[in-house]
Amino acid sequence: MKTPSESNKNKLIITRKTNISNLLEIDPSLSEMLGEIGLGCAGCFLAKEESIEDGAMAHGIPDEEINHLVKVLNEEIKNRFKR
Repeated sequence: MKTPSESNKNKLIITRKTNISNLLEIDPSLSEMLGEIGLGCAGCFLAKEESIEDGAMAHGIPDEEINHLVKVLNEEIKNRFKR
């Protein structure tokens, strides 16, 4: 996944399969949201290979919380890059 241009960030859709490292390239401050549910991904070497789903499952985060995180991340991206 290429990092989207500023004009395309508001069209970005984050899914459970979104790579954590790519997500943090889009907006490094999203690491705080990941950390709030137990994913301290910013410094983890596995973030380059893992999706949000993979990382969350490895940390024992339930499906409902993963789905909620994805929803919140999409809302956050939409609000931050609104045009």
